[in-house]
Amino acid sequence: ETVLAQLKRPDTIKTVECGTEFYAKLREYQQKGLGWLYTMKELGLGACLADDMGLGKTIQVIALLNSMRMKKEEKVLL
Repeated sequence: ETVLAQLKRPDTIKTVECGTEFYAKLREYQQKGLGWLYTMKELGLGACLADDMGLGKTIQVIALLNSMRMKKEEKVLL
């Protein structure tokens, strides 16, 4: 599937793991937000989360940062 097709259909964006040291449980919409943020990062694009207040934007960003840290550590171990 092309990048443009994924961006047009966010439900097709792959699920991203939060990392082993992330102990919070994301809600389904937060998990989708994490996948979207990770996809934007991989494409080198900026992103903006525009959820209502109190829906967990901060925890999504923390999950993204932890996921990136875990992937970086995995590369070092290889």
